[in-house]
Amino acid sequence: MNGSPASLQDLFDFAELDGADRAECLRRTAWVLQATDDQLCELLQGLLEIGPLSADAAEEQFLEALFAKMVRRLATAFPLGQADSETNVDAQIVALYRKLGQKSNVRHYLLIALVQELSGDHLRQFSELVSTDPPRLSTHAAAPFFPLFRTRDFDVTALFPVLFGGLAHVQVATPILDLANYITRSGMVTRHPASDLSETLIELLGNVTGRLGRLESFSAVDAASWDKARDQVNDGVALAVSLCDALGLIGDSAAVGKLFQALELGHRRVCTEAAAALVRLGEKSGKKTLASLVTEPVARLRVLSYAEELQFLDEIKDEFKSTVARAEAELACCLAESTHFGLAPSRIEAVHQQTQYWPGYDEPVECFLFRYTYEFPNGTFSNIGISGPLVHALTCSLEDLPPDDIYSAYAGWQAEHEEIFELEINRLDDRQRSDVQFLEQKLGVEGFGDIESVALGFFFGEIALIATAHRQDVIGSVIADMQEIFWYPAVKRPGPIRPEDAYTIYKGRKLLQQFNP
Repeated sequence: MNGSPASLQDLFDFAELDGADRAECLRRTAWVLQATDDQLCELLQGLLEIGPLSADAAEEQFLEALFAKMVRRLATAFPLGQADSETNVDAQIVALYRKLGQKSNVRHYLLIALVQELSGDHLRQFSELVSTDPPRLSTHAAAPFFPLFRTRDFDVTALFPVLFGGLAHVQVATPILDLANYITRSGMVTRHPASDLSETLIELLGNVTGRLGRLESFSAVDAASWDKARDQVNDGVALAVSLCDALGLIGDSAAVGKLFQALELGHRRVCTEAAAALVRLGEKSGKKTLASLVTEPVARLRVLSYAEELQFLDEIKDEFKSTVARAEAELACCLAESTHFGLAPSRIEAVHQQTQYWPGYDEPVECFLFRYTYEFPNGTFSNIGISGPLVHALTCSLEDLPPDDIYSAYAGWQAEHEEIFELEINRLDDRQRSDVQFLEQKLGVEGFGDIESVALGFFFGEIALIATAHRQDVIGSVIADMQEIFWYPAVKRPGPIRPEDAYTIYKGRKLLQQFNP
């Protein structure tokens, strides 16, 4: 096992190394996973004693690998809330967090490590750091809160009211309120921790709602302006949702006016939360609004959840509670995530439904295909997404494919197995190159020309050529194995099926045929 001195030397050398040597340095950080408490203390002390730590990309890449493994070591060696509090690791973690400073993109790992034990002292230190010196980015600032949502075994007074000092920092305001809402909803307290701050939260909701209203009418002049506005909307929506939930749980009728103001926004998630809060406050119009929002797929799941929690689920029409309606809503929510389109589709409609065995499931599952459409100022975009065994939308165009091929595309995209892989042509040995030549000749006999091999696929011992080719003057992607050929001509629309997409369909077809003989 390499000790901490070796890791410190790797940190000094990392920026000057080439790719292979950097990879080896990162691999050597694995010693932390089996480190003793004394070795962790030695490592942290060494990092504290060396000179200033910069926000250099290379240095942070190494520190991220080191810190991530330290978090895993603390989480696996000691179940959440059962760590050994006799070490000095917590004090060193706090000191190192402060040393790294605001420019650091990796110090949030130290907060995650600090919160693992859940002792009162650790949580008080966590609250102090988060409320006065939070991580710089919203995504990093939220991560340290996640362990707290997996348990109810901690002292709430060690977190609140100190943690509310972080409401002044936009990057942590949302997770702070979400945690307070979780504590209240799970019955850990009889009174919402932010009850004494109700007036402040009402004012904050008004400010956030006003800002979101202005952003809804904002017209970006370039990509940079659009990205900035989108980030502001995402942050504002998340905070507005948490505020509405908090005010509903607090039960202060003084919030009604600002909640009605939030209902006027176009963002359905905010409207849903505001309506649910109004129901809690006894406003009948809130229930009416939720009943109308259930018709919109992107809001449906949340509405159904609140209808059940607030005990009026029987008043929702059965057509919106069906399996297909829920599947439609799951895909709409997926598409609205920033990892996909960032907004809900203009239209979504079911195109196919099938019950079948699916990789990873012991019993047959219902699979749904939906066509989703976006209406943009410069045109219309549509494609086919899946809901059921997974919820996803691929970037390649699937609309011209039969349902079996579409299901195969998603099964292949999801497939992970050590015996399913691809090798680029320049990485093949002589025997594999011979296989490529044989399959290229097979394609030539079948009328394909201008064949450009991309890779050789391996599927549980079977091989398949992945290539582009022409057939009758049409270019496309082709997969050829020893028995069959699969041809996908290029389509005149965004997202043509590339060779890697064709092989994804091929893999999925093989898998589904094995599961559904």
